[in-house]
Amino acid sequence: MVQQHILALQSLGLRKFFVAAVGPLGCTPNQLIVSHPPRGECADSVNNIIKPFNLLLKSLVDQLNESYSDSGSIFAYGNVFGAFIDMLNNFTSYGFTVKDEGCCSTGINPGRKPCVPFSPPCITTRDKYVFWDACHPTQAANEIIARMAYSGPPSDSSLLSNQCKVNGRILSLCCFVKIFPTGPFGKTGMDGAVPVGAETATGTTHMHSY
Repeated sequence: MVQQHILALQSLGLRKFFVAAVGPLGCTPNQLIVSHPPRGECADSVNNIIKPFNLLLKSLVDQLNESYSDSGSIFAYGNVFGAFIDMLNNFTSYGFTVKDEGCCSTGINPGRKPCVPFSPPCITTRDKYVFWDACHPTQAANEIIARMAYSGPPSDSSLLSNQCKVNGRILSLCCFVKIFPTGPFGKTGMDGAVPVGAETATGTTHMHSY
């Protein structure tokens, strides 16, 4: 299914892809309250499902690079799981003050349930939180992960920046592909991929946070 979606995008003319791994869903505030891991730790029962999937995803990216090298296509694997774990383990170094609660509270279990209409979102301090609500990272956290895709170490990405930029200028279309778990609160029924960002020759960037 993932390969099908990526090749569908390729058929539309995209040639440079950043395929983001599934992040550590066991570290979301929702799973912390549902799974009750030891304080300061993530839900291993969830993350241990994701790890083998990400290994298969990386293998797929390697396979795509080998199979479609003649077409000028480049597929870069992004270790979002590892990058996000590092951000959580060193959250103060990244400018955050809270890593295990969402800033959008609903009154009961603050920050550990989805935001609902008319609930008081955090307006002035959201950049200090890793998570916006029970499941989704804040824009600040997503921005850090996106920057790692371009300038992070090889352990975080396949150095997509080398393929998409020369002297800081965008040369051709680049597409970010994010794998979506299906089901409520990020249950690990991973069966799809959609583009969540693209950069054009003019330098215009469209990024979406989920």
